[in-house]
Amino acid sequence: KEEAAWTELKRGLGVDDDSSLEDVPASVLIGFERWRRAAEGEHHGIRHRIKSMLFTRQSVQDRLTSAVRSGIPPNLRGTMWFLCSGGLSKRRSSKESYASLVQEGHRCKDSTAGRTIANDLPRTGCDESLLPSLENVLLAYAVRNKEIGYCQSMNFVVATMLMYCSEEQSFWILCSLVEDVLPEGYYTETLSGLRADLHL
Repeated sequence: KEEAAWTELKRGLGVDDDSSLEDVPASVLIGFERWRRAAEGEHHGIRHRIKSMLFTRQSVQDRLTSAVRSGIPPNLRGTMWFLCSGGLSKRRSSKESYASLVQEGHRCKDSTAGRTIANDLPRTGCDESLLPSLENVLLAYAVRNKEIGYCQSMNFVVATMLMYCSEEQSFWILCSLVEDVLPEGYYTETLSGLRADLHL
């Protein structure tokens, strides 16, 4: 019953399957993200707030809230995580494709980040079949965000995503989590944001 309700919700929002994600209207996408931002108490600039007020259909947020509270069926988690996290928006706004970042990442395997990733991959504890995708995502992120590069524990976060999402979806969700959702300083060499949270 829950799965049927979720499927109907997705269809009503113009998301029949992963291939239709490219056709999700900006107004619906803003609704997905606005729901996530409101639920997590995120604060955003005036430009985002005005855009949200003008183009978001309130019913999208209301329907999402009810659906998420009832639980997301496992076979729909990847798509819903991708939409609600801001991953699809990250992909649409990026000047570089995921494929080009993966290629660049593999050329930088001898960097500090590349060597640390190689050391952490076997320690992740995920199914061996996921390791190539996990490596691709982590290397691509290390070259996309050179300021952060790779930080230990990213491997566990991405491995969880890969259980439900495609490799590319996992990458863009990671970008959104690190760059937009988590407080500043969570993924840095000093882990200052995380340390501050732990003291609260």
